[in-house]
Amino acid sequence: NTQAAKTCFDQIKENPDLSIQHNHSYIDIISQGTNKKSGIATLLSKLESSRVQVIGDGENDIPMFETTDESFSFYDAPDVVKEKANYLVDCYDEIFET
Repeated sequence: NTQAAKTCFDQIKENPDLSIQHNHSYIDIISQGTNKKSGIATLLSKLESSRVQVIGDGENDIPMFETTDESFSFYDAPDVVKEKANYLVDCYDEIFET
């Protein structure tokens, strides 16, 4: 639940080797200096196609949105996230219909 995630987040956020972000009831933990944007950029550099769709609902997803023209978020995401996404959907199925 959200409170358990926050408690866990507070306990581990001081580790200098990790980048830790709390998002709703989830915690994203990655190596310091990396993020979803760099992951998508690496993926794009290895693909023959440049068409990649990304979806996210948290502030940690905003940098990833900058790597593609097809970024999706949900109508119930925070306003700052919705403002950065190219498209808003109610559910994942809508993305696959495009």
